Amino acid sequence: MTPAGVRAVLHVRRGPEVAGELLEVRDSSYVLLVNNRVTVVPYQVIMGVQLDRRDWADFSSLTQPTAATRQQLRFDSRFPFGMRDSALAALLKASGQERPDVVGEGSP
Repeated sequence: MTPAGVRAVLHVRRGPEVAGELLEVRDSSYVLLVNNRVTVVPYQVIMGVQLDRRDWADFSSLTQPTAATRQQLRFDSRFPFGMRDSALAALLKASGQERPDVVGEGSP
């Protein structure tokens, strides 16, 4: 066990797959650390999800997870209780970002 989140590979509708550490599971998106950049991936752009240490059959859907599924997945992220603003600011500063990249807005 480590403080890092599991590795996630998200297959999106347009563009290459998005792979990185699962930082947070939000109500409308996954937040990953992709190549040292904070990246938000809205559920609406996702076609498929692969998570280390998780069997997709355990859940109703990883692409449009229910509230119960999101709650279970949060424990696989680096920030299972949500990412505080200070933690997000530190990650953005470390990566030289002003704001997270958002898949579907011309970002990775």
